[in-house]
Amino acid sequence: MAVALDRDAVVQAVFYALQGAAALNGWTMVGSVCVGGVMEIGDIDKTDGCAQAAALADKI
Repeated sequence: MAVALDRDAVVQAVFYALQGAAALNGWTMVGSVCVGGVMEIGDIDKTDGCAQAAALADKI
């Protein structure tokens, strides 16, 4: 049986799990980058996701 997934809910759940893992391990999160609509090869090039990731890396 196929189950319909709400992509936003899945992303939010994964993010909360990451936050929980960070808290348990004493890690400090400096930010996050979430880029929607990336489903096919090349889709990321149509977004500013790479620029967001580079700006976040500069904070580290």
